[in-house]
Amino acid sequence: MATEDCRYCSPDTPPVEQLYETKLFRVVVARRSLCNGHVMIVRKSHDPHLYSFTPDDIDELEYLLKKVSFWVMRLTHSAGFTLLMHDGTSEVGDRDHLEVHIIPRHPTDEFSAIAQTIHTSKKELDDTTLKQAVVDLQRLMQLPQPPV
Repeated sequence: MATEDCRYCSPDTPPVEQLYETKLFRVVVARRSLCNGHVMIVRKSHDPHLYSFTPDDIDELEYLLKKVSFWVMRLTHSAGFTLLMHDGTSEVGDRDHLEVHIIPRHPTDEFSAIAQTIHTSKKELDDTTLKQAVVDLQRLMQLPQPPV
């Protein structure tokens, strides 16, 4: 389902930033780029959540992740890349559209400072809290419980 104001969903007119497309996805240059080579993979249909993808959708996304990340690394001569995914509605982001960002990385890029900040400021879980989180997720996912 396309929405009137979403530039990714228009079936007739691809967005100006589009560089590649497949049956289900568009690859676009990020308008609000973090660095040279920052691109996004967006679904052509207006859908904010990964969990609604079919196995075929996931296969096509996986293909694009491999192909596009290779192109980006080659273009920018980067040693690696970071993947960021915006999944959710406008309550948690600026649009109701799933976006997968491919951001090329270099040893001295700004992202290294962000990663270091995250690393030093993150909360480390104690063993009891960690075990409870595992049990809670296993129950939610209806996974077999280990013997106690």
